[in-house]
Amino acid sequence: MVFLANQLAGIVLWWLGFTKYPSSEESSGSSFGLDITNGRLSPGKHLTYWHAPAKRINSFTSSSLHPIVFFHGIGCGLSAYVRFIYKLRKKNLNRPIILVELPFVSMRLVESVPKMHHVVSEISQLLKIHGYFKACFVGHSLGSVYCTWMVRQRSDLISSVVLMDPICFELHKSHLVRLFFGW
Repeated sequence: MVFLANQLAGIVLWWLGFTKYPSSEESSGSSFGLDITNGRLSPGKHLTYWHAPAKRINSFTSSSLHPIVFFHGIGCGLSAYVRFIYKLRKKNLNRPIILVELPFVSMRLVESVPKMHHVVSEISQLLKIHGYFKACFVGHSLGSVYCTWMVRQRSDLISSVVLMDPICFELHKSHLVRLFFGW
């Protein structure tokens, strides 16, 4: 079911104007899904992402609006956010949007989980490759942790941060962690 949900989400993202940039780890394995990458690869080894450039050009051009970089939370990946992404794209046609896939928290089998410095480095690289100097970072749930990594390590790339249902606060309180896991 997760595989099917991710494949359908990929079709919707492609329809919304997103291009997939798989990581070298993902592209080296066999894939039974659709190839909507146009031969493009992520600049890093660990992160797969989707990129949609700005569509409309008017008085607020894509060069004056910073891109939105979205990190999802624990679950089945971006497929759980299709409705949110659809609305985000329709309301922000002037803005580029980057959706970062986190397969290690998306019910997928992976061999390794990237460390903080790998994630920060790869996000920095992908922004540079697409010509962005700053971005609005948006994180939901566990995605808020990735936003805080960017704030701590590369604050020069931050134009703004939006944390939705963040878990990055008060993780030191054990009762909150137990509540999260239902213990």
